[in-house]
Amino acid sequence: MLTAPWGLAAAPAAAQAAQEDWMRCRGSDAVAAIEACTRIADTATLSAETRARALFNRAVAHGSRKDRDRQKADLDASIRLHPTASAYFGRGLWHRDVTRSAERQIADYDAALALDPQLVGALMNKATVLGDAGRTREAIALLDRAVAAEPANAGAWNNRGNLNGRVDRAAGQRDWNRAGKLDANLADLYKQGMRTVVISAPAKFLDIPGDLQVAKAPDAPAPGPSRPETGAAAAPPPTTGNAAAPVAGTVVPRAGRRVALVIGNNDYAHIDRLERAVSDADAVARVLTTIGYDVRKGTNLDRSAINRLVAEFEASIGNADVALIYYAGHGISIDNAGYILPVDMPKVSAGAAGLIRDEAVSIDALIQRARRAGGAKVVAIIDACRENPFTVEGARGGAPTRGLGRIESQSGTFVLMSAGYGQLALDRLSKTDRDPNSIFTRRLIPLLQKPGLTHLQIAKQLQREVRDLAQSVKHVQQPAFYDEIAEDVVLN
Repeated sequence: MLTAPWGLAAAPAAAQAAQEDWMRCRGSDAVAAIEACTRIADTATLSAETRARALFNRAVAHGSRKDRDRQKADLDASIRLHPTASAYFGRGLWHRDVTRSAERQIADYDAALALDPQLVGALMNKATVLGDAGRTREAIALLDRAVAAEPANAGAWNNRGNLNGRVDRAAGQRDWNRAGKLDANLADLYKQGMRTVVISAPAKFLDIPGDLQVAKAPDAPAPGPSRPETGAAAAPPPTTGNAAAPVAGTVVPRAGRRVALVIGNNDYAHIDRLERAVSDADAVARVLTTIGYDVRKGTNLDRSAINRLVAEFEASIGNADVALIYYAGHGISIDNAGYILPVDMPKVSAGAAGLIRDEAVSIDALIQRARRAGGAKVVAIIDACRENPFTVEGARGGAPTRGLGRIESQSGTFVLMSAGYGQLALDRLSKTDRDPNSIFTRRLIPLLQKPGLTHLQIAKQLQREVRDLAQSVKHVQQPAFYDEIAEDVVLN
C-alpha cells in the first residue's frame, strides 16, 4: 500500500489552525481570546515576537475582565520575551490604574518611547503625570512632540491647552480652540466652561506579525520508493565529526545578579553646561531597573559626591555577575588616559594637565575599584566625548584633548565609548531635534531593552546605528569599544 508523503496535509492544517487562533486571540470574546492566546503563547515553535504579541493580547483580555494580577503578569512576560512599545505603554497604564506610582508610569512610558519615539499615547500620558507633579514645562515639551506627530489628535491639543493655560492663558486658549475644531464633544465642554484631561489608551490588540511561524510538519521525502508500512527501521543518518558543535544562534544565558552605577552631569559650574546628560542617565537608570539591575544613580555630582556614590556602588557589588558603569557628561583624555569630570571641575589654562588629573575622576580607577569589589565582569559605557570643555593652546604632552583615548581594559572588563578617539559625540542632530537623549544613548536604550543580546552584539549594532545617524547630518561619530571579556555577556 502506498501512502501520501508525510505532512502533506498537516502543514496547511496547522497554518489554518494558527490563523484561526490568532483571530480569536484578538477578538472581543475575552474568554475565547484568553484560550486562543494561551495556545499561541505556549507553542514553542512559534517566533518570540508572535508569542509576545499573544501574551500582550491575553493581557488586554484579562484587563477587560478586571483581572489585574493576570494582566500584569502577561505584560511582564510579553516584555521579557520580545519588548514592544505597546506592552510598555500598557504596563504604564496598569500602574496608573493599580499602583498609581508616578515613577513606575514614567519608567514604562519612557521605555515605550525609546522603542517608538512618536507613540502619542505615551507622550500624552507621561505629560499628564509630569503635569500633575508640577513639571509643567517638561509636560508641555512632550505634548509639543505629540501634536507634531499627530496634528489631528484633539486630545493632545486639549491637554497642551490645559498646561499652556497655566503659564500663558492666550496660548492655552489657542490650543483649546484647535481641539474644539477637531472634536465636537470637547467643543461642547468648552462652551459649558468645563475642562477635561484626555487619557490615551493603547491599541486594543497587536496585529499578527508578518512573519508568523507555524509549527512545521516533517519535510516530505524526496521522490523515490514509497515509505514501507512495515519492515526494518531505516538506518540512522551518518554522524560527522562536528555533530556536537553548537548551533548558530544558540542562546547565551543571561548573567545572574547584576548591579549598576549611573551618573549624569549637566550643571557644570565653571565649564560649559550640557543639555542631555542628566536625561540620558535618568533613562538608562530606568531601563536597567526595569530589567533587573540593582542601580545606584546620581546626577549633577561634584567630586566628593561622585566618590560617595562610587563607595556605595562598591559595597553593593559583592558577588555580582555583572557590574555595569554608565556615565554621561564631560570627559577628557590626557596622555591616552580617560577622565570623567565632576560638576565642580575648575576651568583650567594651558599646562594644567596635572590639575585635571587631581580634580577629575579616572575611568581606569573606577573600573579597577569595581573589579576589586568582586564584580566578575565589569561593563563600562561612557558617553563623555561631547565637546572639549577646555581651551588649551600651545600646551605640550599631557594637554587635554577632545574625546577620550583608548581605555586600557583589564581582564574581565569591557569598555564602550560613544565616539572614537578625537571624535565629537553629538548631543542632538540639530537645533530642532526634540529627542531628550544624545544620539548614542537614544540608540543604546532599545538595545538594552532587547533580551538576549550579548555585550558585543550591542556594541557592533551601536557602531552601525550611531554612525549612520551621525552621517545623516554629515558628522563623523562611531562608538569604540575595548573588550577583555573572554565569554559572551548578556546584559538583559
